[in-house]
Amino acid sequence: MTGWCVGDSITILKTTNGGIDWSVQLSSGQYKLSSIFFINENTGWCCGGITDPLNYGVIYKTTNSGVSWVSIYSGGGSSINNVYFINENTGFRTDDNSLPFGSAGSISKTTNGGLNWTSSLYNQYRFTGINFININTGWAAGYYWSDVLGDSSVVFKTTDGGNSWQIKYRERGGMIKDISFNNNKVWLAGKDSSVLFSSDNGDNWIKQNTNSSRRFNSVFFINENTGWAAGYRYPDTTNIIKSTNGGVSWFDLKNDFANTLNSTFFFLMKAWDGLQELNILVPKD
Repeated sequence: MTGWCVGDSITILKTTNGGIDWSVQLSSGQYKLSSIFFINENTGWCCGGITDPLNYGVIYKTTNSGVSWVSIYSGGGSSINNVYFINENTGFRTDDNSLPFGSAGSISKTTNGGLNWTSSLYNQYRFTGINFININTGWAAGYYWSDVLGDSSVVFKTTDGGNSWQIKYRERGGMIKDISFNNNKVWLAGKDSSVLFSSDNGDNWIKQNTNSSRRFNSVFFINENTGWAAGYRYPDTTNIIKSTNGGVSWFDLKNDFANTLNSTFFFLMKAWDGLQELNILVPKD
């Protein structure tokens, strides 16, 4: 099982044995990488940047399974939180355009593998997750923060390939961090200690009680029943929970790592220390 993880100082690690051993593919630079995505065993992208003192974003691409990485984008004005590709040409990225007095963010689309980007949405929300079920339908999640008004969670949905976006969920409090879908069912993590669930492709949402007072940063379902959520619990330990009935009920798995877990993919919980995200390619039967 092949996987990659990314972290601070433009660090990219790779495993070919399910995470038992890791090798450094790249580690040189001042920027934090926050997301990595592979469309197949050879082609992948990673992104990140800095937000202090000024926003600056970067995107790297590989076409040889990470043996070499090429910078395909760098620019000021925003740090790039996520990158997601539907195929080798069409992809999306979410940007953090926040300023010291409030949040702001944008969603951009590429049709040439990440060489050029066109913004399709810009507003006061800081986007933290994006996922597509097909070339037309996808979701973007994030939050609005203000020292005066407080936090507000939001979920946008597109049905025309990202050309337009509509708000499908919005509520005061919490910060939605991650999205997972299976068929027409969608799960969101990060809204306080609950998981948000939709059974109709994100048009309507309910809260799934996790019986926890902890904060979840990531959620991933491998089918309509089995999924995991990972995150943080006070004061300095992690929290991993699992559901086998689509999120109707959850139970604890592992809660003794020293650091907050930021992302989940398949059954592996990530990250370690400064590492931000792990992407695992699961071989098809």
